[in-house]
Amino acid sequence: MNIRFIYEYANLIERALSFGYKYSFTFDYIEKSLANNLYVQNIEKDNLVLPPKVDSDFIDEIYENSNHAKEDVPVYAECLRAAEAYLRIQSRTKLTFEAIFLILPLSQMYNYFPIYHEMDFEKIISVFLEEFRKKSVFASFLNRYKVSLKEISKYTRICYSTLVSLKSRKRDIKKLNVETTYKIANLLNIRIESLAELEII
Repeated sequence: MNIRFIYEYANLIERALSFGYKYSFTFDYIEKSLANNLYVQNIEKDNLVLPPKVDSDFIDEIYENSNHAKEDVPVYAECLRAAEAYLRIQSRTKLTFEAIFLILPLSQMYNYFPIYHEMDFEKIISVFLEEFRKKSVFASFLNRYKVSLKEISKYTRICYSTLVSLKSRKRDIKKLNVETTYKIANLLNIRIESLAELEII
């Protein structure tokens, strides 16, 4: 991660978070809007090595169907802290924002603010990793979207026992062929990259 740009990126992500915070958008909507934004997805790939976007249309891209005024949105401290925390988690883990929000949702991140806002970011990264170790990304997505392994097996024709081993991390989901992984991602309506497990665990 290029620390030189992290504050600029954090300010950019904060603008999107503060906008959603001010207008009381649901956390789910904010998370999906950010995770599905192409510029945010490029941050995942570039690891903050390129200068950040300074385009004022960023908020319009994130909330393209919103009629709220984009100007004069205050900076909310919890949003700024959350933005930098998420960027640091993504840079450390290489997970997608879609997967990161799944494991440490915005609502939880904001709840942590009174406890961790004066602490080093390593603390919140440790909290994230602790949550991550509890179950696989695949298991977390199954739980979030209420999809059973039987449904996955029927739709993808993947052997049920294989799915059980993927869910429990006994088998690496990255070793499945792309077509099979795509079928799983498609059924869960998520990006295929979001199923990847953290390599440092």
